Parts: sequence; C-alpha cells; structure tokens
Amino acid sequence: MSIPKAPPEFDNLSTSEKIDFVQLLWERIAEEADVAELTDTQRDELHRRLEAHRKDTGTVIPWEQVRRRVGEQEASI
Repeated sequence: MSIPKAPPEFDNLSTSEKIDFVQLLWERIAEEADVAELTDTQRDELHRRLEAHRKDTGTVIPWEQVRRRVGEQEASI
C-alpha cells in the first residue's frame, strides 16, 4: 500500500491548523484501534518485553512516580 500525499491545502495551513489536522487524523485512527492487528514482529517484541519484566521485576517504576517525574520535567521547561 502506498501512503497518499497530504492534500495540497495542507501546506497553506498555519502550524496550529496543521497540528489540529493531524490530531483529527490521530483520533480517527484511535477509534479503530481495537481492530488493528499486531504484526508478528510487534507480537514477538511484546512477548520478549513481558518475559524480561517477569525475570527482573525490580526495575519496575510505579506509574505515579513516572507521572510525577514527567510533571517535574514539564515544569522545568
């Protein structure tokens, strides 16, 4: 499958409008996410990561800690 080019009008949009357009496309993709099939490579990678996690659960960072770190980094920007 070839990827279609952006419509000619896209280049005439402001940066903000381009971001809005891409966000709209992403939301449409997300609506169909439940029907997206994983490739064999993606499935193999997920299994590899899960197995690595099971072998070494000590490297896990709690979600709240991750969120806090991200918030701290955003605040410093």
